[in-house]
Amino acid sequence: MTVYPNNALPFSSSAKFYGTQQPTIYPNSIRIVQEEFRHDMVVLDFWADDVNSDSYQSGMPVSISYGRRGLHRSFYGYVNHTSRTNNALSGTDLMGRNSTTVYCVGASWPMKQRGTQSWTGYTATQVIKEIADLFNLDADIIDDTTVWPVLHMTGQTFWQFCCGLAERIGYTFYVSGMRLVFKPRRTDPTNIRGNVTWYDYRADPASLSIFVPTLGSTSPEGGELATRQLAGIDPRTGNAIFAQQSGSPQSSILGSLIDAPVFTRTRHDSVLSLAEANAKMSGAGSHNQLYLAAQAHGAGNSLVSQGSLVYVANANGSQNGMWFVKKADHLLTATNYTMDLELGRDSLGAAQYIAGSSVPENLPSASLSSNVWRAVVAA
Repeated sequence: MTVYPNNALPFSSSAKFYGTQQPTIYPNSIRIVQEEFRHDMVVLDFWADDVNSDSYQSGMPVSISYGRRGLHRSFYGYVNHTSRTNNALSGTDLMGRNSTTVYCVGASWPMKQRGTQSWTGYTATQVIKEIADLFNLDADIIDDTTVWPVLHMTGQTFWQFCCGLAERIGYTFYVSGMRLVFKPRRTDPTNIRGNVTWYDYRADPASLSIFVPTLGSTSPEGGELATRQLAGIDPRTGNAIFAQQSGSPQSSILGSLIDAPVFTRTRHDSVLSLAEANAKMSGAGSHNQLYLAAQAHGAGNSLVSQGSLVYVANANGSQNGMWFVKKADHLLTATNYTMDLELGRDSLGAAQYIAGSSVPENLPSASLSSNVWRAVVAA
């Protein structure tokens, strides 16, 4: 197992590759990227003289632990590919001159398989539960009640198909560790379950050293406040179908309301019934809910990942309050641990005071069977 040698640091990380005779080595850096609707990624950099680049084969299982004392998080995945850098112009920079980079994908890597299948009379969440079981993943799924006449997967990868189902009903979708997440975004401040990481610019300005909110709507989709219309003819009955969305927000918001965005966009879709049209309208509004954006940079915290909530206090007036983490990009080197965040919200203004929590999320562990990761859920 590869472990950073400086035990005096307040953070640490380790990486283990399965099926290689590579001796213990120390990576120059580990980068973990976690984002909604994308596979988790880990990028490890090594000084090439320490490793044999050819020993890391595509599909090789890997496990990585990272974080601060008492708050470690595990990554389970597979090697996707490696790259070797030879740069005669790097001068005295040994890493720049001769390095090996190993790119790894999370436990969702097998979902790159393509398939052709149909589900008749299923809800989207029923289909997702079947797919989670197929790929040996634990599941955090909130049931949706809309029954679709038929759901087709036509030559797509399982990952692409799941992303499409999430967009259709306005859910978030990602795989964190060994857990597949398919549910509405956690945006109701009166019903927060799980961790909220607290950043207070007055008490601890260094904890989130850079916070750059965009003071206006940034989504041409118009968020959930957009006015949408869908019209057509039901091919089975010949009756006209007309569904519309008035621009009224859902009840779960991150703060007080603001005016609807000025952006508009035309989108064409097909439906077989008024119920299906209304369901797609609702899904479009929820999927594009987070049309206010912010960028942030701060000290690394392994509790923060896609789907997390952060609360910013005493920063920029109306931009204070709850933010949903759309993407977390962690970087650990031999001397530092930082993270960059992409945040979103659907309204301006702080909703209410939410106390922060530093309790690690109860994520499942994993076991390796025939070089395939399988979720292990505590009884």
